[in-house]
Amino acid sequence: MFFFEAPAFDEFAAARADLQPHTPRSLDLSAVGPALTYTDPPVKGLMVWCMNPAVIQVDSGRVRRGLARDDLFTVVLEHFMTDTARYADIILPATTQLEHFDVLGAWGHQYLTVNNQAVAPQGEAKSHGEVMRLLAPRLGLAGPAYEESDEEIAAATMPDGLTLDDLKTEGWRKVSPPRPDPAAGDPTLRFASDHLEPVESDALRLLTPKSHYFLNSSFANMPRQRKSQGQPELEMNLADAERLGLADGEEIVMANERGEVHAILAVSDVICAGAVCLIGKWWSEPTETAALANMLTPSSWSVGGQPAYNDTFVVVEAASQAGLREDAA
Repeated sequence: MFFFEAPAFDEFAAARADLQPHTPRSLDLSAVGPALTYTDPPVKGLMVWCMNPAVIQVDSGRVRRGLARDDLFTVVLEHFMTDTARYADIILPATTQLEHFDVLGAWGHQYLTVNNQAVAPQGEAKSHGEVMRLLAPRLGLAGPAYEESDEEIAAATMPDGLTLDDLKTEGWRKVSPPRPDPAAGDPTLRFASDHLEPVESDALRLLTPKSHYFLNSSFANMPRQRKSQGQPELEMNLADAERLGLADGEEIVMANERGEVHAILAVSDVICAGAVCLIGKWWSEPTETAALANMLTPSSWSVGGQPAYNDTFVVVEAASQAGLREDAA
């Protein structure tokens, strides 16, 4: 049975769909690449915050082609010059977690938590809410809803039996959602499908779990975290390494029809045969650690058109052999 572990609070209350004069078109967040490259009519403006789509979105090569369009106006709210920020027309300094108030849900547990502001915003940094409040009158939007503070907006999302003041005092509260009931028509999860295309016989399943030293792609630019994580390594079972004639510590190339990624091979007994593992969401700078796994993941994978995050199939060979093949071509 499908059961999404998350606290039960009304995140949609903050979106205020009732303020929209008409129903806008919807674009799939998991399909940023197609949305920026093939959508008709084309997307002409993009505002990015709390995300580095050039690294973390699937089929990031297509995402980057979309971000590089001359006719796309891109605004990025950021703390650092991320891969995505490099494509921006305007970069606005965003506040960090220490500089703003927030209420947070989660994936994987049912606790609602509060983030109380610790210090005043530094320099010209502004919270996302403040940026939106400043933009509203510039866009001709007026009314009390466009002037609400971050705390007023957060208060509107609180579930029954919990006030924002209570949450600020307690710091956290478990707010369990109702358990889904398949018999009542709630969705279930299918663990196997008859509709998937066969995989190449020599392809290996590439897994890309999170690094202990990065937070998704955050901190991948920080020298201390990069030093702790070390260079990008592809973990492979000994049986697969011997079958492919690969040795521990050599440079390898993992590739499929979307591109290729370089890493150092780490032969390991902690991963099963038939799968390989590249840990971390690396940036494209510096180039010696540009192991961008999402250059290899497809925009669409399932029958329903959804991608498979952090999961795809690749062939792996020695970098020296890949170079010889390119020279011969």
